[in-house]
Amino acid sequence: MKITLTVIVLVLAVLITNSDGWWNGKTRGYKCNEASGGEPYYFGTTALSCMGKRKAPSRSTRSHKHRWILYKGYYFERLNKSDVYNRGFSTNSDKCSTRRESRPAGYSSLSVDCIMKCTNSYEKKYGSYSRRVNDGRHFANRLSDILCTRTTCPSWC
Repeated sequence: MKITLTVIVLVLAVLITNSDGWWNGKTRGYKCNEASGGEPYYFGTTALSCMGKRKAPSRSTRSHKHRWILYKGYYFERLNKSDVYNRGFSTNSDKCSTRRESRPAGYSSLSVDCIMKCTNSYEKKYGSYSRRVNDGRHFANRLSDILCTRTTCPSWC
């Protein structure tokens, strides 16, 4: 009984320490975090309360952020009416506070043209904008997955 319990504890310890659990915040072992993998891309945010407003500013009681990806000088983002990319600036950056993360989220060798095609085809693949399940945060995470894990442009793009 004591030996069986010891074996079970050791097996569980090995499984837990080698797992990629959501509770410990570890990232998957993709090679996109190595500079030799291509060009850097970054996550960034814009105050969601500022996006598209035409009335007097107000302060949100929640910390909502509009998320975008910066890759090779282009900002890729999902808005409630369209998926866009802009060279050199994010949408509403002239009037909204924006922040790019200081460290690259990863590196990619994909072309900007590929990511533009993915942006243009995004709604066909993933559906209409929905604040809960298909907004800018989901868009940025899906583009990050493409940038990080793909070496060729996905066929759906």
